[in-house]
Amino acid sequence: MNGEVFKIIIFIFFVFYAFTIFLVKDITKVKLTIFGLIFFDLGITILPVFNPLDRLWFLALFLSALLKYKQLKYEFIRNPYICTIIIFSVVFIFLSFFDHRMSFTRNLLRAFLYIVDYFGIFLLLGLFIKSRKDLIEVLKFFYYCMIVCAFYGLIVLLWRNNYYYNFFSNLYNVYNVSTDFLERKRLGVSSFIPHPHTNGLYLSFAILVRMFLNNFSNWKFSKWNVFVLILMIVVQILSNSRAAYIGFIIGLITYSILGIRNRSKLRLYLLILLVYIPSICLFVHIPSNRIINVYAISTIFEENVSKETPTKIENKLTKEEQKDEIYLEEKVDGSTFDMRKRQLILSIGLVKDKIFVGNGLRWLKEEFGFNPNDKNYKMTDGYYNFESFLYIVLVESGILGLLMWFLFYGKVIYYNTKEIISLKNNVSVIQISSLCLALFFIYLTFIYITGEIHTTPMALGLIAILTKGISLVKVDTDII
Repeated sequence: MNGEVFKIIIFIFFVFYAFTIFLVKDITKVKLTIFGLIFFDLGITILPVFNPLDRLWFLALFLSALLKYKQLKYEFIRNPYICTIIIFSVVFIFLSFFDHRMSFTRNLLRAFLYIVDYFGIFLLLGLFIKSRKDLIEVLKFFYYCMIVCAFYGLIVLLWRNNYYYNFFSNLYNVYNVSTDFLERKRLGVSSFIPHPHTNGLYLSFAILVRMFLNNFSNWKFSKWNVFVLILMIVVQILSNSRAAYIGFIIGLITYSILGIRNRSKLRLYLLILLVYIPSICLFVHIPSNRIINVYAISTIFEENVSKETPTKIENKLTKEEQKDEIYLEEKVDGSTFDMRKRQLILSIGLVKDKIFVGNGLRWLKEEFGFNPNDKNYKMTDGYYNFESFLYIVLVESGILGLLMWFLFYGKVIYYNTKEIISLKNNVSVIQISSLCLALFFIYLTFIYITGEIHTTPMALGLIAILTKGISLVKVDTDII
């Protein structure tokens, strides 16, 4: 069976999967959407209009909500973030007028898709949570999905191969980030989630969700549950994402301080933190090939450097200099503040003539050649991977775009903090809002250190589910 036939089968499967989301009952819609966000974050294009694939899940949820418009209208309007997102949308539509590369209509469509990609699932997912029981069931489902990913992560490590993602990478000719990190001196373990750093982020979410469920739903820790949780922490460490490490520490401290009233549990979480921090320090500072037999990156590039294809930025170095440059980038990439400071200065240089409105959506990919999913993608001069969401938004949307994102972030922090303070006697609200803040801080730390913005639908999807949970426990009833 040739590649084109496989692509047709995969296309039909994803369309059928989205149609299934549309057909099933409410709670199952949420579960299938979460499953899709975890297991189908593949960086592939089945059709340009459905790139990323999250748009298919959004479309299914949107059509489902449309059918129940009269029932869901009040809930949608009551969403605490709706006004903020409307302001965000108006400003980004305004910014699109300054992008003269495309027609007015095309710019409007791009602004609309930008909003859909980041906030579409966030606005809709909570509508289908109808009870406290639904909330617990969905969070357990997310946790179970991540258990599967954790076990598969160990298989990837032992096999030294991610067969799941290798299939899609080879078929669609996209960059195999999973294999790349297995071959680096700085090892990173992936799973069904192809990028090790994203794998570490989602595992961080899952670990905190399990701690939350222990308090919120009285889901006790059996010996098996403790073993699984330890396994997930180990695989999270093996992801080798410093952003996920820092985010998890911040998230665990946030949840422990704000959401835990039981002193014995608070001591337990602090103990976890005291064991976790030395573990990641040990893993980060001892080269991974001293722990597991991994080829040195310089050896890998020695065999493959001649096959490198230049991007729009021309590299005039000799072959030996190219090898040294690549090795240098591997050592400093994401490891020093100087590297990030240099990236910030260079990013400002790209947008200095349009600092307030930016160069336009997708400018980095279309005009600058920034495309990490390209197999042959390589950039030099400190731009490697634009390792902060800050740099990407600044270049494409300018200061106005940054202000809109900060407005949204501020709203998430303000809303959940207000709920904790104003409903200090409602333990359930405090626990949910504390988890919401913890997950949000993990996500925020992660994207501003790595620039991996494709994690937004998953992170905000969980926050949407928890936000609906707050409204449910407020009225202390099982049905809205």
